[in-house]
Amino acid sequence: MRGARLGLAASWLLASSIACSDPPSDDPKAGPPSLWGRSDSTLTIDGSHPDEPPNMFVVVRASGLDGPLSFSADELELFGPGGEPLVTIHGSLEPKTPPYANGYAGPTYFTATDLNRDLAAACAATSYRLNVWTSDCQCGGLVEGPIYVSCWPDARAEDVLADPGFDAPEGKPCAMTRVNTLGDDEVEEHHYRYDADGRLRFIDIYDEGTVFTQRVAFVWGPSGFLSERQTLNPETGLVTSRRTYTYGQDGLLSSSETDGYRLGIITGQPDLTRSYVLSQTPWHTETFVVYSGERSQYDYRYDPVANSIATEDAAYVLGAPLDTPNQFFALPEEVDTLKFLQVGLAEYTYDPNGRLLYSEATAIEERDDYAYECP
Repeated sequence: MRGARLGLAASWLLASSIACSDPPSDDPKAGPPSLWGRSDSTLTIDGSHPDEPPNMFVVVRASGLDGPLSFSADELELFGPGGEPLVTIHGSLEPKTPPYANGYAGPTYFTATDLNRDLAAACAATSYRLNVWTSDCQCGGLVEGPIYVSCWPDARAEDVLADPGFDAPEGKPCAMTRVNTLGDDEVEEHHYRYDADGRLRFIDIYDEGTVFTQRVAFVWGPSGFLSERQTLNPETGLVTSRRTYTYGQDGLLSSSETDGYRLGIITGQPDLTRSYVLSQTPWHTETFVVYSGERSQYDYRYDPVANSIATEDAAYVLGAPLDTPNQFFALPEEVDTLKFLQVGLAEYTYDPNGRLLYSEATAIEERDDYAYECP
């Protein structure tokens, strides 16, 4: 997971700066050596790992050489949009003697020794400057250019992962077992934990019933509907996605924003936004989803007589009437949501007391069994 957080460097090559000479010539032997960088330099400061150095992608190359060249630099200066100095990052160029061929040397990369926790001032930086000493002329040269800085928030959640929650209240399930019999049997267990008010607090997901792979945490607002939904990775101890819910003055859900939807990394910037236009029963919604530059609209129409919801490609047959569309959009999907008789391919079966026993999607050979007596 740590590797996924650090794998964001771009890949095209452009000259970003020249040091004490003309731009690189088509003839690598023409003129004195030239230092140059790239226009896609990046710096990522990760608040979840304060005691580690930032991830950097700042490259130096040289041309016009007669042989291998050694590089040295111990400071990289960062500047704001107006050219104001912000912070100096200490480090080194590695490798010191990069590959050489046909008059060109490089690449060599600047690696920081400063730690993430000390670099908050760098978040506003838009350009950098690097003084590079080279063995060719026993002198220094300047490499400078634009830089894109990402500052990720602290996504550590050990306290949430350590929270045991409460046992299931009367009438609510303590666990669900999902079996998919397509090919080899696949078993996934969901363990439910509740808050002191009997509302679903955690869904703990186990592969094959033994490997704890994910915790989904729910945070409730004063209205009785969700204010936040978090997905956590027990192995890394980090929140991998966070969805927040916003309500209008009428109490109806107005929008939701998800951070970590695309990459499974909390960056501090939402990468999925939904806006809701809701009315009370009978109601109709328009959900606008902005994702990768695409904009989509989905219509949900509730029929209070048939007690059903229709969309363009799905049908929801409900076992209980909706008092507000928030019940459909702003409650956890598995336990605290409204009662379903049928949703798309899945059919739901309840006992005489209204407790959900199982749901089954025969077309994909998947069945979820809910348990009410757990150790």
